Amino acid sequence: MSAPLDRRANRGQPLEDLLDQIHETYRARGVADIRHHDTRAVVHRRGAEIVGAHYVAPACADYTGCMGSRHCVIEAKTTAGDRLAASAVRPQQREHLDRAHEWGCLAGLVVLWTSCGELWAVPWSVAREAMRPRHSLRWQPRSPWRVTGLDYLAVLVEAERGGAA
Repeated sequence: MSAPLDRRANRGQPLEDLLDQIHETYRARGVADIRHHDTRAVVHRRGAEIVGAHYVAPACADYTGCMGSRHCVIEAKTTAGDRLAASAVRPQQREHLDRAHEWGCLAGLVVLWTSCGELWAVPWSVAREAMRPRHSLRWQPRSPWRVTGLDYLAVLVEAERGGAA
């Protein structure tokens, strides 16, 4: 078996696994139905060996679903440092999040800060401002975006109600 073509592609797997568990809990409790949005890719092989791959369409946000009658659009990112660069969110992902936010959907950025083990849920309206070109979202102690009890939707909903700034 050959090594992955791009080792960076797997660094978000622990966050995806965690979000899969959270989303399963949401479904079991009847809170929300949020699913991973897989980007279609074509894999090129030479016999059994993978020699390349390319995406069929640009990636949109990682997760979409609904919470009651409310549509949700979530982008998930992992970072080992104390910042998440604006370039981490691709233009087509930004466009998807922008449109969702403008149309009244619950749109947010879920970030796993591996250096401290914190999970954040940042409303897209806040993340978009923090992550203007050549800027970054910065980790800070006692952040209002810190997720406790693995319920990131609660953080996003509370922020919309004015509970976090």
